[in-house]
Amino acid sequence: KDKKEKKVKKEVKKVKKKMQMPSKKDLLQIYYSIKKIDIKEIYSDIYLGNEILLNEYTYPKIGINHFYKQVLEKETSKETQSYIVDKIRQAEWIQNCIGQRNSTLMRVSKTIVDYQNAFFEFGTGHLKPLRLQDVARMLEIHESTVSRAIRDKYLQCSWGIFPMKYFFSKSISAERSGVKITTEQVKNTLIAVIEEEDKKKPLSDRAITERLVERGVKISRRTVAKYREELGIKDASGRKRF
Repeated sequence: KDKKEKKVKKEVKKVKKKMQMPSKKDLLQIYYSIKKIDIKEIYSDIYLGNEILLNEYTYPKIGINHFYKQVLEKETSKETQSYIVDKIRQAEWIQNCIGQRNSTLMRVSKTIVDYQNAFFEFGTGHLKPLRLQDVARMLEIHESTVSRAIRDKYLQCSWGIFPMKYFFSKSISAERSGVKITTEQVKNTLIAVIEEEDKKKPLSDRAITERLVERGVKISRRTVAKYREELGIKDASGRKRF
């Protein structure tokens, strides 16, 4: 009995050494590796839209060597068979997870491209308000699934490379028209107001708030200060020219 157990352990050790398969932890690291979505513009006499490509070239692909399936068919040791079957199932599980993940990422990307079509045609300043729950509702999936899909992902297009969260923005109602505008559009308006100011008498955040209201954008002075800081623009004293 002892000899038989030693022989089985020896065979399992040999198979493990030959297989050199990554551990489940290694496979999960591959699964959670950051991917990039590329948007390739299609130019022709007739505008056809965008072709969405998943950039997988820089990441390893998981495959199952047929040799080990052959070993499984020939191997008589139940312990060895169990070991190989377990490793094959792990690899197949990871393959399935990556497939589902890529599919979700592509669906979310397609929804973003369709919804933010004006941005991809005309560039910054043409984003429309979009929330995670909006995309989740369109795709009939949970909001957290959308959040995980876009986390640490980047989208490349003719206007540059953008984090996918860039295309999601809360809406602010323009006071006069009632039209929903994005944070980006508010920031662009804020920049325009500051660029038009008298540099010898720069506007305070309160004055900027009032100018924005005149342009139909109603936000608080605190929000103006927050957006100004995010844009890297100094306060009134820092912008003053002598």
